[in-house]
Amino acid sequence: MYKLLAIFSILILISSCNETMEPMSDNAIVYTEALSPYFITEDLIIPESLDLIVEPGVEIIISDGVGMNISGSVFMSGTPEKPIKINPVTPGVGWGIISLKGPSERLEMEYVEMTDGILTSFSTDNRLTNCTFINTQAHLDYKSAIIRFWQGSLEVSNCDFTGINRAEGILMHDLNDAEIYSNYFDFVPDAIELINGQGGEFYDNTILNSADDGVDLNGCVGTIIRNNHFENIGDAAFEMGSENFGRTIDAMLSDNYILNCDKGIWLKESSTAHVLRDSFIGNNIAVDLITPADSSRVTSIVLESCYFINNDEDIESDDRSEFTLIN
Repeated sequence: MYKLLAIFSILILISSCNETMEPMSDNAIVYTEALSPYFITEDLIIPESLDLIVEPGVEIIISDGVGMNISGSVFMSGTPEKPIKINPVTPGVGWGIISLKGPSERLEMEYVEMTDGILTSFSTDNRLTNCTFINTQAHLDYKSAIIRFWQGSLEVSNCDFTGINRAEGILMHDLNDAEIYSNYFDFVPDAIELINGQGGEFYDNTILNSADDGVDLNGCVGTIIRNNHFENIGDAAFEMGSENFGRTIDAMLSDNYILNCDKGIWLKESSTAHVLRDSFIGNNIAVDLITPADSSRVTSIVLESCYFINNDEDIESDDRSEFTLIN
């Protein structure tokens, strides 16, 4: 009886959002190209009993501030020839949030183009590949992120993120073993941020023109960051510390290329890292180390076989922090 009532409620809401009604089974709402575009004009709530399936070539147009709260799983599978598009009614103002929470088990996005909105996911298994995320919303700030995840699992690959240096890129909380690779970020502050995560590997990403950091680790353990390209970063290519979440320890950085940034690595708050074969070229400060005066632990870094070329300052350290150079 509950499922019938839930489906009836969804049908009423969808019919108010679209002139035509998409096919629906007992366990899924299906958006089809034949009935596209779909107009979402008021908040859409999808219960646990229903998944959302979006087929190739579908366009979803969402009104200003309107969102989707989804408790089922989401499968958006576009193709190179027929990407799925999620667009705002008003560019620059944007729609609200697509939020997966509670019982949602899985988020799959492939060849999806999402403009001027936010995606959040709680305790869900997430896989995003070959997607495009565009943000032109000037009213957003550093507290916002284009895509944001709490717990669960995450793989993001071959995606493009383009912004106006408002809202972070990928923000992860309490999420272990995330894989973030082969993505491109331009004008996205804190392109990749992990808070209270263990493990994880970020590699083969390109991060350009961030007004803040490139990669930000806070309260993390054993994260591997390798083969990334950073250029024109306004703060630090890598910032590793606490920000009140606990220190970051045993970060492993290797074979990264860091060019024309304010700082290459900013290691602080008694955090530790090992850096292997990173190249620091034309930065204001290649490596900056800070230990809090009241801390019983010290900030510590090993720099092994790294290249320092034309930086204003190769290594800047306070009198408590420790660094080891290995040629």
